[in-house]
Amino acid sequence: MRPIRKEIIRNRTPLSIYWPETIELELGRYPKIGTLETELRAAGFTHLRQEEVSIKGWLRDLSPYRSKIFSALRRLSQPSFERGLKRLEIELAKGPVPSISRYLLLWANR
Repeated sequence: MRPIRKEIIRNRTPLSIYWPETIELELGRYPKIGTLETELRAAGFTHLRQEEVSIKGWLRDLSPYRSKIFSALRRLSQPSFERGLKRLEIELAKGPVPSISRYLLLWANR
């Protein structure tokens, strides 16, 4: 299976675009897919499969970002957070900003 964990985290918009510092923080926080698959097999799970899910939309309101509802934003230094927020505010003043939430689901049977 191709390593898509990094691809998914690096291509979240606007989070990884305006706060690129979150990429390495998130990669360090989430377990590697290979590790999860090994643990699932050891626990008796079979027929493992991965599914990529993307939810696309348009960001029109900065409130969720200002209030740091995304845990990745809480892990940033205040200067890093403010720099990203300022860049996003500038873009949003021009109109809605594309938003893509990306996930990798790991399924298994027991």
